[in-house]
Amino acid sequence: MNKEPSLFEEDYIPTGCAGFTHIESVTANEVFDVLAGRANKDKNGRDAGYWFNQIIVNSNLAELPITVVAEVVHNAAAHNDGSHVQMRGYLESILDEEGLV
Repeated sequence: MNKEPSLFEEDYIPTGCAGFTHIESVTANEVFDVLAGRANKDKNGRDAGYWFNQIIVNSNLAELPITVVAEVVHNAAAHNDGSHVQMRGYLESILDEEGLV
């Protein structure tokens, strides 16, 4: 049983001049800017799809319908107000616990 190769760019290690890469650290707020659409990519070139995938894979949000999760994550990232403070805190904890930021 052969596994098909991944089509996602993030699944492959980018190679530089000598095969070394430098990944700069990003903050949760920078990730939220990407997820909310205020920025196209972070300083490492990762887009909203990458960060959304990282949140889904590293949390229990995959148990919910994907459209619901997408709306919840987008709204929490886009609005830094009292109505989204718990979800925003949850997303920050996922990013921190997994060492993603």
